[in-house]
Amino acid sequence: MATTNLVSQTTNYLRGLARRRNSGIVTADDVVNFLTKKNVRLSQNERLSVTRQVLGAPNFYAIGYTRSARPEARSRTITAWTVA
Repeated sequence: MATTNLVSQTTNYLRGLARRRNSGIVTADDVVNFLTKKNVRLSQNERLSVTRQVLGAPNFYAIGYTRSARPEARSRTITAWTVA
């Protein structure tokens, strides 16, 4: 899957997810969950690159911090993003 197409699909997914949530918040965990659901196999660096491209785009802006939703990272604080 081409990276540009993957970034576009992930961006569209996150925009829809943010609209469906009462809080309107999405996180990098949501990017990871989407890539896992799509069965996309990327190295950690490639996954980080996709996450930065999606959340670093003008479509999203950081609004604060929240706890990670992933069980293995539950104690970590991560950036919360919302649709611009």
